Amino acid sequence: MKKIYALMLAAACAICLAGCTREILVSDEAVANQETTPGETLTLTHEGCFVSNSGTPDTKTIVKNNKEVWWFDDDAINVYAADESYAYEYISKLEPGASAKTTTFELKYTWEDPFTYTGPLSSPGTKAATAKYYAIYPRYKISNTKMIAGYDGDYDSQKGEIQMQVVNRQYPMVNEVRHLPSFGVFNAGASGVTLKAVCGGLKFRLSRNDITKIIFTADSKDGICGHFILTGLEGTPRVKEVISGSNVITITPSEWNETWSSSVSARTFKAGEDYFIVMIPGTINGFTAKLSTTSGDYIEVASSKAQTVKAGVFGELAKPLDQYGTYVHPVPEAVDLGLPSGVKWASFNLGASSVEDRGVSYCWGETEPYFGYMKDDEEYKWCDSNGKLTKYNYVSAYGVQDFKSVLDLEDDAAHAALGGDWRMPNEDEFKELSSNCTKEYVTVNGVNCCKFISKINAASIIMASGTMCSNLAFGYPWYYNYHAPSSIERLARVNANVVRPVYGKFVPATSIQINDESLRLTKGDRKTMWITVLPDNATAKNWTAISSDESVATCSYDEYGVRVSGKSYGKATITVYPSSGIEGTPASFEVTVAKDPEYVDLGLSVKWAKWNVGANAPEEYGNYYAWGETTPKDVYSWGTYLWCNGTDHTLTKYNGRSEYGSVVDHVSLLSDSDDVAKAEWKGLWRMPTHAEIRELREKCTWTWTEDYNGTGIKGYEVSGNGNSIFLPAAGRKKDNTLSNDGKNGNYWAGTGATRGTSNTAHELIFRNGYIDNVTAYRYYGISVRPVYGEFIPVDSIELNQSHFPLMIGDSASIHAMYGPKGYSEATSTDWISDNPSVATVSSEGVVKGVATGSANITAYSYNGLSATCQVYVVDEYAE
Repeated sequence: MKKIYALMLAAACAICLAGCTREILVSDEAVANQETTPGETLTLTHEGCFVSNSGTPDTKTIVKNNKEVWWFDDDAINVYAADESYAYEYISKLEPGASAKTTTFELKYTWEDPFTYTGPLSSPGTKAATAKYYAIYPRYKISNTKMIAGYDGDYDSQKGEIQMQVVNRQYPMVNEVRHLPSFGVFNAGASGVTLKAVCGGLKFRLSRNDITKIIFTADSKDGICGHFILTGLEGTPRVKEVISGSNVITITPSEWNETWSSSVSARTFKAGEDYFIVMIPGTINGFTAKLSTTSGDYIEVASSKAQTVKAGVFGELAKPLDQYGTYVHPVPEAVDLGLPSGVKWASFNLGASSVEDRGVSYCWGETEPYFGYMKDDEEYKWCDSNGKLTKYNYVSAYGVQDFKSVLDLEDDAAHAALGGDWRMPNEDEFKELSSNCTKEYVTVNGVNCCKFISKINAASIIMASGTMCSNLAFGYPWYYNYHAPSSIERLARVNANVVRPVYGKFVPATSIQINDESLRLTKGDRKTMWITVLPDNATAKNWTAISSDESVATCSYDEYGVRVSGKSYGKATITVYPSSGIEGTPASFEVTVAKDPEYVDLGLSVKWAKWNVGANAPEEYGNYYAWGETTPKDVYSWGTYLWCNGTDHTLTKYNGRSEYGSVVDHVSLLSDSDDVAKAEWKGLWRMPTHAEIRELREKCTWTWTEDYNGTGIKGYEVSGNGNSIFLPAAGRKKDNTLSNDGKNGNYWAGTGATRGTSNTAHELIFRNGYIDNVTAYRYYGISVRPVYGEFIPVDSIELNQSHFPLMIGDSASIHAMYGPKGYSEATSTDWISDNPSVATVSSEGVVKGVATGSANITAYSYNGLSATCQVYVVDEYAE
């Protein structure tokens, strides 16, 4: 290798292929005049640069053929007055698309006191002519290019120094040196100025068309790019010192290439063409270069030869740069962070060879790198010519529905490149990484990165992106910098993102389990159905849920399963697919969105609903519920009953007798949360009390029908106040069997039985010719017909006596009094004697003496409030 150089990115314009002289000559030949500015126009020429083809470059200036430096239409320069009074900006007057070796520049903007002035741009105004001006190319921000004294950025005409810059990311174009730093000195009134290059560099070629990036690292004491101070402005300018220097320049083909498009070929270097790198003059004691390819591999080039970079000189390698190197297929280390899943994370990105290298980018589901930002839909691998998806889709409007939500391994970029158990991480693995690691920003070779440090074993990985500390959470490709192998957003898939592989066996999800076969909602309600993805060790627990009718019910992701929202009255089927899509086994459940409930005024203390809970019409049976439960189920038995431990004598709630369970609360009316009518219909809807069912039975007219309104459903029409409701003979469920439907009707009250039978609750039962209020075992599956009306709870209880004597064999009544006035009667008072061998008490509060002694008689309201009277049983009354 003969010389090394570097190319520079800046903000203005391009220069045709150029060379430069080794030394910068100062042109002081212009004669001063009395103009108050350096001239409204300037004619500018670039000194040619020397481009070496072999051997050691000499000092002559190349001014012909492709060694000339030409101006372009968008070029601009800054001009500084030597007495620190003004700064000026001049813009090329070339027509759009034109170029020339010599052209006229026009004064565009002026700054007074340029390094502290923050006001608007202005005209130059009047001022005595300044002897010297300094022309700087390319036009930098004033903060980056300035006259300085020391390093504080202050202007100092006495010091005669200026700060300039070579950037560390450069974008060369074919046969062009872009933004080669140049400098010129001229007198006031001069009309023509020649600029001399102050940097040198490298001319190189490549023999292959798949190179996407070159990372050039030099062994340099001062750095090959960064800010540098040019001194000797009035004589022979030279680099005095490099500040904020770096030894690394990253080179990628210009995205302003004349053939640029989103295709891969336009974002790679062209074989056989000349490219130039710009760098600060100085000595290099060897270099390395890493040439990345479109396949994610790279070529390593190394040289230990000392080189001297000279101003205005571009050396040339004897053969293409890639032919000096060694082909490398980068395989990362699998880093064990001790994570619960056992998955290991790659030490660097796919297509990179170091932690600070971002590697190459991929569109989601493609295994060939993509070097643009975003593909058109038609260019995407999994879209047809009409932009419709052909794979990984669940929305019919987007294309073919296969319901896959996780990439097949053959479409996984990490697996395709690295093989074995290497693959892309899924969302859960991104979450696991984030939650089990502390995160901190670090800088590696000048690149902002994020370091993930395991809380478990202190191992760490570094990701080449400063935004990942805050953004890395779920790995969804449309939010975050790193692709995951699942995607539900169509448009995001065409974005090109980097990939951080993980190492761990991929186990596909094959089937879905759902906690129930049906779900009932009212309009506006939302409930979650629990989802289980099988097998338990599936790598990705993703699933996709689809509603057969989104006008009735929609579904969305919930942490525990499918969140279903009721939209309008009707039925819909929700089908849930595992991440393997139709290749797996989906599961489904039916959703019924109920009508808003309606009531009928029968002239009673409460209004009665038109239909049962779980129904949408009077003739529908609706759902069956165990007493105190709010969810239908498949099996109704003591073994499945919510409020016991498997038997009728192990009650855990709503129990008034110790022989029926260890929990004795003396509560016999369901709470709001256990009242299915309240839970489902809300508002003033609730289950009727025993007293309200009795009122319905005794004060209304009951007419049996074999065919209600032509529906073929049997039951009773119940009339009162000129209105009626229909109660279908829906039967009841025991174990997993429905019995007596079409013959018997069974309807729960919200009150449990007292009088010593805590394992039962009140119900209305009927058949043709028979209607009664009875009790039934609480585990039965029975219909619920709600009522609508305010319920006033009891808040106090008192007895008409606190104590009294009673002879053996005699009886006396105790009366309970409740508050507040107008309370809703729920059920009869529950009476208990704590010593029935002395005195017993009936369900109506009648006390009978049995043997001499004393007993406490306690009355309980339905909600557990109590009052006690003491009874003394004697042989005979005292005179």
